[in-house]
Amino acid sequence: MAKKRKLIPVSEEVINSLAPIAHRAGMTIPELVEMILLNASRVLRTRDDIALVMAENFLLADLTKLGYMPIPFNEFISVIETCSDESYKRLKEESSKLARLITTAIRARGINGSEALTILVKTLLPQLSIDVVETNNENHYKLVAFSTSLESDRARKLVEEVLRGILAGLGLSVNYLDSKPGILVIEARVPEKRRDEKDRG
Repeated sequence: MAKKRKLIPVSEEVINSLAPIAHRAGMTIPELVEMILLNASRVLRTRDDIALVMAENFLLADLTKLGYMPIPFNEFISVIETCSDESYKRLKEESSKLARLITTAIRARGINGSEALTILVKTLLPQLSIDVVETNNENHYKLVAFSTSLESDRARKLVEEVLRGILAGLGLSVNYLDSKPGILVIEARVPEKRRDEKDRG
């Protein structure tokens, strides 16, 4: 028995953007739309933040390609507390580099500013409470991370490197840092040169 079908109005702009995707997948546009909607409805049954879910999926796929491998957070903290100084140094460098690369990738998908910052910190550091504090200045960003896992210097410095990598990938420079047991505060701004270019543009 044939499935009943209903018409859903979609703008011509969306149809045109889907055409090359359908062509690459060897599907018709209606087949592609039905597949997207079916999979989205499964994923979104327990989530309301649709844009964030879609961005997270892209982000996790990119992280996998770049060699990211999740491990239990408590075990990870134990590893960084007991590894050698040289291993810890390499871990910080590679974590910052990965954060910067993945930030560049998400910007290439058209996600920028505070939206990108929120998605990245939630995905790369999901076990920590990190607030992206709203400011009245679009050129100024503030991050506040707090957790019992940040009691040690090594844990805080590693998280700091990841956040610095994200901010650098967004083209921001850190202008304030406050690091204490259990809490890390970072403020960053768009550099003056980029701000001038943005204003002229």
